[in-house]
Amino acid sequence: MTRKATRKPEEIAQDTLKNCLPSVTIPVDIHGIVNKLNIQIVFVEDLGSIQGVALGRLTDSPRAIFLPEELNQDEELAARMNFTLAHELGHILMSESFHDMQPSSSEDEEDAEEELANRFAAELLMPISSVKKEWNRLVCELLAVGICDIERCPHSRCNKIRVLARRFGVPLRAMQRRVRDYRQQLHDQPQAKGNQP
Repeated sequence: MTRKATRKPEEIAQDTLKNCLPSVTIPVDIHGIVNKLNIQIVFVEDLGSIQGVALGRLTDSPRAIFLPEELNQDEELAARMNFTLAHELGHILMSESFHDMQPSSSEDEEDAEEELANRFAAELLMPISSVKKEWNRLVCELLAVGICDIERCPHSRCNKIRVLARRFGVPLRAMQRRVRDYRQQLHDQPQAKGNQP
Protein backbone atom coordinates (compact mmCIF):
# COMPACT_ATOMS: atom_id res chain seq x y z
CA MET A 1 0.00 0.00 0.00
CA THR A 2 1.18 3.49 -0.74
CA ARG A 3 1.10 5.61 2.38
CA LYS A 4 1.93 9.17 3.17
CA ALA A 5 3.84 9.18 6.41
CA THR A 6 2.90 11.68 9.05
CA ARG A 7 5.62 10.49 11.44
CA LYS A 8 8.93 8.69 11.17
CA PRO A 9 9.00 5.01 12.18
CA GLU A 10 11.60 5.81 14.85
CA GLU A 11 9.20 8.31 16.48
CA ILE A 12 6.40 5.76 16.50
CA ALA A 13 8.74 3.18 18.05
CA GLN A 14 9.89 5.63 20.75
CA ASP A 15 6.27 6.47 21.60
CA THR A 16 5.42 2.77 21.73
CA LEU A 17 8.24 2.18 24.22
CA LYS A 18 7.12 5.13 26.38
CA ASN A 19 3.47 4.05 26.35
CA CYS A 20 3.99 0.33 26.89
CA LEU A 21 6.96 -0.04 29.21
CA PRO A 22 7.51 1.75 32.53
CA SER A 23 11.23 1.80 31.73
CA VAL A 24 13.30 0.49 28.86
CA THR A 25 15.44 -2.47 29.80
CA ILE A 26 17.58 -4.59 27.55
CA PRO A 27 16.41 -6.84 26.01
CA VAL A 28 13.17 -4.99 25.27
CA ASP A 29 10.12 -7.09 26.20
CA ILE A 30 8.54 -7.25 22.74
CA HIS A 31 6.00 -9.86 23.86
CA GLY A 32 4.92 -7.58 26.72
CA ILE A 33 4.48 -4.68 24.30
CA VAL A 34 2.39 -6.77 21.91
CA ASN A 35 0.24 -8.03 24.81
CA LYS A 36 -0.24 -4.52 26.19
CA LEU A 37 -1.44 -3.38 22.76
CA ASN A 38 -3.95 -6.27 22.67
CA ILE A 39 -2.44 -7.77 19.54
CA GLN A 40 -2.73 -11.51 19.27
CA ILE A 41 0.29 -13.61 18.26
CA VAL A 42 -0.70 -16.61 16.15
CA PHE A 43 1.80 -19.30 15.24
CA VAL A 44 1.07 -20.97 11.90
CA GLU A 45 2.57 -24.24 10.72
CA ASP A 46 3.41 -23.05 7.23
CA LEU A 47 3.75 -19.48 5.98
CA GLY A 48 5.91 -20.56 3.07
CA SER A 49 8.74 -18.12 2.47
CA ILE A 50 6.99 -15.36 4.42
CA GLN A 51 8.60 -14.48 7.77
CA GLY A 52 5.45 -13.00 9.28
CA VAL A 53 2.12 -11.36 8.51
CA ALA A 54 0.45 -8.45 10.30
CA LEU A 55 -3.29 -7.97 10.39
CA GLY A 56 -4.12 -4.47 11.56
CA ARG A 57 -7.13 -2.23 11.91
CA LEU A 58 -7.54 -1.91 8.18
CA THR A 59 -9.85 -4.92 8.34
CA ASP A 60 -12.77 -5.85 10.58
CA SER A 61 -10.67 -8.53 12.26
CA PRO A 62 -8.83 -8.00 15.55
CA ARG A 63 -5.19 -7.04 15.27
CA ALA A 64 -2.94 -10.09 15.01
CA ILE A 65 0.56 -11.08 14.00
CA PHE A 66 1.06 -14.45 12.31
CA LEU A 67 4.48 -16.06 12.67
CA PRO A 68 5.89 -19.42 11.52
CA GLU A 69 5.53 -22.14 14.18
CA GLU A 70 9.25 -22.92 13.92
CA LEU A 71 10.04 -19.59 15.61
CA ASN A 72 8.09 -20.69 18.68
CA GLN A 73 9.69 -24.14 18.84
CA ASP A 74 13.39 -23.38 18.47
CA GLU A 75 15.07 -21.35 21.21
CA GLU A 76 17.96 -20.62 18.87
CA LEU A 77 15.52 -18.65 16.71
CA ALA A 78 14.33 -16.44 19.58
CA ALA A 79 16.31 -13.44 18.31
CA ARG A 80 14.78 -13.81 14.86
CA MET A 81 11.31 -14.11 16.39
CA ASN A 82 11.85 -10.90 18.41
CA PHE A 83 12.85 -8.94 15.32
CA THR A 84 10.10 -10.42 13.13
CA LEU A 85 7.51 -9.68 15.82
CA ALA A 86 8.72 -6.08 16.14
CA HIS A 87 8.79 -5.72 12.34
CA GLU A 88 5.18 -6.90 11.99
CA LEU A 89 4.14 -4.70 14.92
CA GLY A 90 5.68 -1.83 12.96
CA HIS A 91 3.41 -2.59 10.01
CA ILE A 92 0.36 -2.47 12.28
CA LEU A 93 1.25 0.69 14.21
CA MET A 94 2.55 2.56 11.19
CA SER A 95 -0.61 1.73 9.21
CA GLU A 96 -2.53 3.44 12.00
CA SER A 97 -0.28 6.52 11.66
CA PHE A 98 -0.47 6.84 7.89
CA HIS A 99 -3.07 8.54 5.74
CA ASP A 100 -4.30 8.18 2.16
CA MET A 101 -4.12 4.38 1.93
CA GLN A 102 -3.82 3.15 -1.66
CA PRO A 103 -2.69 -0.19 -3.07
CA SER A 104 1.04 -0.36 -3.78
CA SER A 105 1.73 0.11 -7.43
CA SER A 106 5.26 -1.29 -7.52
CA GLU A 107 7.76 -3.55 -5.83
CA ASP A 108 9.77 -0.44 -4.93
CA GLU A 109 6.89 0.83 -2.79
CA GLU A 110 6.59 -2.55 -1.08
CA ASP A 111 10.35 -2.57 -0.45
CA ALA A 112 10.09 0.93 1.02
CA GLU A 113 7.34 -0.25 3.40
CA GLU A 114 9.49 -3.18 4.48
CA GLU A 115 12.38 -0.79 5.15
CA LEU A 116 10.10 1.42 7.27
CA ALA A 117 9.02 -1.63 9.29
CA ASN A 118 12.70 -2.59 9.74
CA ARG A 119 13.51 0.92 10.98
CA PHE A 120 10.61 0.71 13.45
CA ALA A 121 11.79 -2.70 14.70
CA ALA A 122 15.38 -1.50 15.04
CA GLU A 123 14.41 1.53 17.14
CA LEU A 124 11.95 -0.50 19.23
CA LEU A 125 14.35 -3.35 20.07
CA MET A 126 17.61 -1.42 19.87
CA PRO A 127 16.89 2.20 20.84
CA ILE A 128 19.86 4.20 19.63
CA SER A 129 20.41 5.66 23.11
CA SER A 130 20.56 2.14 24.57
CA VAL A 131 22.93 0.95 21.84
CA LYS A 132 25.27 3.83 22.66
CA LYS A 133 25.07 3.11 26.39
CA GLU A 134 25.60 -0.64 25.98
CA TRP A 135 28.44 -0.13 23.50
CA ASN A 136 30.27 2.14 25.92
CA ARG A 137 29.57 -0.24 28.81
CA LEU A 138 30.99 -3.15 26.81
CA VAL A 139 34.11 -1.18 25.91
CA CYS A 140 34.62 -0.40 29.62
CA GLU A 141 34.15 -4.07 30.51
CA LEU A 142 36.78 -5.08 27.95
CA LEU A 143 39.18 -2.43 29.19
CA ALA A 144 38.62 -3.60 32.77
CA VAL A 145 39.82 -7.10 31.90
CA GLY A 146 42.92 -5.76 30.16
CA ILE A 147 41.90 -5.71 26.50
CA CYS A 148 43.33 -2.29 25.73
CA ASP A 149 43.59 -2.13 21.95
CA ILE A 150 39.97 -2.98 21.11
CA GLU A 151 39.53 -0.36 18.40
CA ARG A 152 42.40 -1.65 16.25
CA CYS A 153 41.37 -5.28 16.29
CA PRO A 154 38.62 -5.99 13.72
CA HIS A 155 38.01 -9.37 15.32
CA SER A 156 37.14 -7.78 18.67
CA ARG A 157 34.69 -5.39 16.92
CA CYS A 158 32.86 -8.37 15.46
CA ASN A 159 32.80 -9.98 18.91
CA LYS A 160 31.49 -6.75 20.47
CA ILE A 161 28.62 -6.67 18.00
CA ARG A 162 27.91 -10.34 18.66
CA VAL A 163 27.82 -9.66 22.42
CA LEU A 164 25.49 -6.70 21.88
CA ALA A 165 23.19 -8.80 19.68
CA ARG A 166 22.88 -11.33 22.51
CA ARG A 167 22.27 -8.62 25.11
CA PHE A 168 19.53 -7.02 22.99
CA GLY A 169 18.04 -10.38 21.93
CA VAL A 170 18.26 -9.58 18.21
CA PRO A 171 19.84 -11.27 15.20
CA LEU A 172 23.50 -10.48 14.55
CA ARG A 173 22.71 -8.87 11.19
CA ALA A 174 20.19 -6.52 12.78
CA MET A 175 22.76 -5.41 15.36
CA GLN A 176 25.42 -4.97 12.68
CA ARG A 177 23.09 -2.62 10.79
CA ARG A 178 22.16 -0.78 13.98
CA VAL A 179 25.80 -0.19 14.96
CA ARG A 180 26.51 0.92 11.38
CA ASP A 181 23.59 3.37 11.59
CA TYR A 182 24.81 4.62 14.97
CA ARG A 183 28.32 5.14 13.63
CA GLN A 184 26.87 6.99 10.62
CA GLN A 185 24.91 9.27 12.94
CA LEU A 186 28.11 10.03 14.82
CA HIS A 187 29.90 10.77 11.57
CA ASP A 188 27.10 13.08 10.38
CA GLN A 189 27.01 15.14 13.61
CA PRO A 190 29.64 17.19 15.39
CA GLN A 191 30.89 15.02 18.23
CA ALA A 192 33.12 14.95 21.25
CA LYS A 193 36.20 12.75 20.90
CA GLY A 194 36.17 9.44 22.69
CA ASN A 195 32.45 8.67 22.22
CA GLN A 196 32.80 6.63 19.03
CA PRO A 197 32.05 2.93 18.96
